[in-house]
Amino acid sequence: MKIKSPRNNEVWSGTTITGIIRNEKYYGDAVFGKTYTLDPISKKRVDNKGDADMYLLENHHEAIIDKELWDKANTCLEYRSKMRKENNRDYALDFKGRYPMSSKIVCGYCGSSYSRRSHN
Repeated sequence: MKIKSPRNNEVWSGTTITGIIRNEKYYGDAVFGKTYTLDPISKKRVDNKGDADMYLLENHHEAIIDKELWDKANTCLEYRSKMRKENNRDYALDFKGRYPMSSKIVCGYCGSSYSRRSHN
């Protein structure tokens, strides 16, 4: 569709798409307190990993997609992440990469998959 990424790039990165899929604002909720100011003098902000309170406001705004679709997309992401972390060989063989042989050739010694490399 030739839609540019949020940073005005022609090609969308995987992390940008993952960030969109994981963002609760798309189904109408809002989470406040994801980050907090560590030091008011330096104004350094850090991610909140349970150190400060976080607040969920449900139905904060009109949803773009329904919650069911959002949950399905996040379940898919979690499954893929789990399979990669477990180094599941059968999953790697089924994964469709960028090139025809991506993740199809596996090292018999360590079990990791070979990948194509290009250097300019």
